[in-house]
Amino acid sequence: MFAARWLVQFLASRSAGRPVIPRAFWVMSLAGSAMTLAYFACSAKQDAVGVLQNLFPAFTAAYSLYLDLRTRGGRQPLARDAVDRAANPASTPTRG
Repeated sequence: MFAARWLVQFLASRSAGRPVIPRAFWVMSLAGSAMTLAYFACSAKQDAVGVLQNLFPAFTAAYSLYLDLRTRGGRQPLARDAVDRAANPASTPTRG
């Protein structure tokens, strides 16, 4: 899960032609942290150090996802749509 999120980030940045962090990156980070926390909390050893070392990444991913949803709204445009709008601003609807 953690390795796959970097592939998602790479593909989104390559598509946009600039560094971007897609929403899927934060969702995958949160899922990976939850899986790791569940492993450490439910394993036979119940490793407290493992739980503690994964709380901060889980909090960071959850907060970043919250900020992304709050600032960009529910639907995230595809990186290609953003590049097309930047290349051809005349096609972007204006408010008036």
